Amino acid sequence: MRRSIDGSARWAIAVAVAIAAALPAAAFARPVPADRAEVGRLQIGVFPEATLDGRPVRLGAGARIYNEHSAIVMPASVQGERHVAYLRGAMGEIVEVWLISAEQARKLAAAIEERKRSAPAWPAMQPRN
Repeated sequence: MRRSIDGSARWAIAVAVAIAAALPAAAFARPVPADRAEVGRLQIGVFPEATLDGRPVRLGAGARIYNEHSAIVMPASVQGERHVAYLRGAMGEIVEVWLISAEQARKLAAAIEERKRSAPAWPAMQPRN
């Protein structure tokens, strides 16, 4: 007995295939949040220990490390001291890390410095209109 697929089943299959094709592209779109990120040089020791600009730090339990292609990598695969952009968690731990080139680090550091210069020192100290 031969079964055929009706129009609604074909539509559902087409939608499922389109979603499945879009997921890998969405999974790798991880831009560095320049408005919140900091820049430094990170060397990972035995997880969760690391050094950031020569000072000891800890990686958070769910820390995500993105390589140059925005793919998530394991902490053990990051060798040596690397230029990074990073975000800290509420307890000061490192929660997200982007491995970047020296040129990207310079550009991002300049953007961060400009952001700090243009930001008010404390919003409550601004004059009221």
